[in-house]
Amino acid sequence: METYDKSKGDENPHVQLEYKPLMVFEDGKTYDGQWNKVTGLRHGKGTMTWANGAEYEGDWKNDKCHGHGTDTFPDGASYEGEYRNGRKHGKGKYTCADGKVYKGDYKANYMNGFGTLWYSNGDKYEGFWANDMKNGKGTMTYNDGRKFVGLWENNERKEGQFVEKEEKEEKKESVGKEEDRKVGVTQGQKTPKISKKKSKKPKVVEEGAEGLEGGMVWCGWICCGKGKKVSK
Repeated sequence: METYDKSKGDENPHVQLEYKPLMVFEDGKTYDGQWNKVTGLRHGKGTMTWANGAEYEGDWKNDKCHGHGTDTFPDGASYEGEYRNGRKHGKGKYTCADGKVYKGDYKANYMNGFGTLWYSNGDKYEGFWANDMKNGKGTMTYNDGRKFVGLWENNERKEGQFVEKEEKEEKKESVGKEEDRKVGVTQGQKTPKISKKKSKKPKVVEEGAEGLEGGMVWCGWICCGKGKKVSK
C-alpha cells in the first residue's frame, strides 16, 4: 500500500485539485468549485445549488460535505458549522425558519451533546441533547423569569425543580446632597441631626433610620412611603 507523510511535505498522490467552471447536472443541480482530478469527485472548496433553491457552500471531500460549511434552505432556515462525511458533525449553529436558534454539538446530523436553544418567544434551554431532543441535565429559562433545573428525557421534564423569578434587590439611594450634608448616617446606630443653631440640642432619629426634612425619616433599605416622626 502506498503511503505518504504530509508532515514531511509529501503530497497525497490521490488528490490533485482543479477548478472547473459551473457544472449543471441533469436534475437541475449546479456545482461551482474544486474537483479531484484523480477521482473525478468534488473535493476542496465549492458551492452546490439545488433546483429548489437550497445551497451548500464550503468544504468537500470525496463528493461529500466535509469540514466547515454553510447550508441555506428554501424556507429561510440555515446551518453553519462542521460536517463529516456529508452530515452535520461537531460544532454548529442552526437557525430555524420560525426564529428558533440552536448553537452547540452535533453528531451524525443530529443535535447530540451540549447545546443551547433560543426560542422565538424568549424561552431558552441550555443543557444536553440526544437525537434532536432534550436528554440529560438541562435548564429551561422561561420568558417570565421562571426556571426549571433538572433532568430531561425525550423533551419531557423528569426530575428537578422550578425556581421562581429572582427579584433584584433594590439599591439604597441617597436622600439628596443637602440632606446628606446635614445628616451623618450609620446603619444600626443612633444618628444626631446636626442643627445650624448651636444653642439647641441635636434631635435624634430612631435607630437604623436616616433623617429627612419635615420631621420624616427613611426606614430600612427602601422607603416605606409612610415615614416616621423625629423624636423631639
